[in-house]
Amino acid sequence: MAAIAVLLACAGCSTQADPPASTTGAVETPAPSADPSTEPDDDPATPVPTLPTDLPEPLADLVTEPVYPEAAREFTHDGAAAFIQYVIDAGNWAFATGDASPLMEHCDKESRYCANVADSASEFDPAVVRFGGLAEADVTEIEIFAEASKGFASGTISRASYVDIDASGTILREVESNEFDAVFELAFDQQWFLVGAGTP
Repeated sequence: MAAIAVLLACAGCSTQADPPASTTGAVETPAPSADPSTEPDDDPATPVPTLPTDLPEPLADLVTEPVYPEAAREFTHDGAAAFIQYVIDAGNWAFATGDASPLMEHCDKESRYCANVADSASEFDPAVVRFGGLAEADVTEIEIFAEASKGFASGTISRASYVDIDASGTILREVESNEFDAVFELAFDQQWFLVGAGTP
């Protein structure tokens, strides 16, 4: 509350030789306290954002922690196919939870694909929920080479559209569904592991 200045005025000043009348100082009295209930609200409530009514399910509800398949311990076409499905499942898990370890445990240390997934997972914010975004693979061709203990696979990967929303209900990102061709390079040493993945 602003301070109030009190002025002392001269009362009854005379033009005659008589001594001037005495002056009396005005007494400062405190102003009544303001009623908090009548003061304006300096902090109005923040409007709650309106979320879309057609949001897909949260990605975290669509995934479970992947378990390395027993079939992927066999040097066969079916084993390679089972491993690629594991790679996709592990990627979904990483984006949903921030935990990339199920993927990294079965990656070549030089794999750029795995490094990119791990980097994205390291930026995971538990206060942000991703709705949708599940990735799926359709493997159409697999070749395995016994002499080199390697394999190559190709097919398509599709990712459902998704929306990222923070704890305040603010939409941070909206991404449309997409589909792209993909190739996978695999190696085998008692089980399949990922050397690389990308587009042709």
